[in-house]
Amino acid sequence: MSRAVTTNLLDFSLTVPPSVFHPKFYFTSKFLGEFIQTISLSGKKVLDVGCGSGILSLAAAAGGATVVSVDINPAAVAATKENARRNNLHGRIDVLQSDLLAELDRDVAPFDYIIANPPFYPGEPRSMTSELSDQGITTVT
Repeated sequence: MSRAVTTNLLDFSLTVPPSVFHPKFYFTSKFLGEFIQTISLSGKKVLDVGCGSGILSLAAAAGGATVVSVDINPAAVAATKENARRNNLHGRIDVLQSDLLAELDRDVAPFDYIIANPPFYPGEPRSMTSELSDQGITTVT
């Protein structure tokens, strides 16, 4: 059985569990994170769709934004919460399990910025439930 790994990226310490795309394996995570770090986000509200490990949420929150992070994968939700805590940004990031925007209250919008780094996986698509259950993770329905 695979286990979570710990890594560093953009001066953040990250835990990346199985079934969550590892941000160091995809150049776009670093590229987008570095770009986010150049934007003045103080007092801004940011939505991170498909937050994964939370690397982009962390970059936005460290820049002064209040962040709402969403992901359909419960392991990604847990990882983003843990990574926000371990980087002392948990007060700036609210994490929700959601299929895109389905679980967002209308009261949460509008956002100043919406960010996303959709993963590309060159294989046959599988359902989230089957992939997670293969790894011993129970999903919430």
